[in-house]
Amino acid sequence: MLVDLTPLAVAIAVSPVPVLAVVLMLISPGGRGNALALLAGWAAALALVVGTVAALGIGDGAGDHDGGGRGVALAQLALAALLVVVLAAQWRARPRRGAAPAPPRWMAALAGLRPRRALALGAALVLLNAKDGALAVAAGAKLASASPPLPRALLEVAAFVLLASASVVAPLAVDVALGERAAPILRRWHAWLERHGATAVIATLAVVAAALAVQGGRGL
Repeated sequence: MLVDLTPLAVAIAVSPVPVLAVVLMLISPGGRGNALALLAGWAAALALVVGTVAALGIGDGAGDHDGGGRGVALAQLALAALLVVVLAAQWRARPRRGAAPAPPRWMAALAGLRPRRALALGAALVLLNAKDGALAVAAGAKLASASPPLPRALLEVAAFVLLASASVVAPLAVDVALGERAAPILRRWHAWLERHGATAVIATLAVVAAALAVQGGRGL
């Protein structure tokens, strides 16, 4: 099950917006508290979506009938198609070669953010993002189709959230480990994400869409 959920988690983990937000918070004075709050909101929203969808599916006996596997396979194919649409939109919106990407407008609002609003922002980056929200729903549906016992289901949800949040955790881990020495590293990460983040997302979405299409095709 964790192998099946990994492509979905990786597709969420490459979302550059929450990583950029955390990095910007960390290079601002006293921003570690905001970064931790954003991570908490992000992880809680992921766990809520995946856990709720899985619980509803298991409660309805989604994994007990013969059509369950076919339904999951069709959902995977539909999600693969959705990712292709998102990929095409990302490709069209990517910065042209040699052009400096314009900084997103929301970056200016991070300077005066408080932990409570950072927590809400972290949750909103999952709940109001069509790609990440759909991927989290797909993960919950996939988990429901297996109908695992509760302890195993909780462990798999936790593992999924941890993997999907790895890119958001990484800047925080560097900041905690290196302290003031982390600032130059985080600034380099910020510059790289601004310039190459869109390309990384496009490449990862292509791989994940292909993996989901293969999984869905095998399940039919």
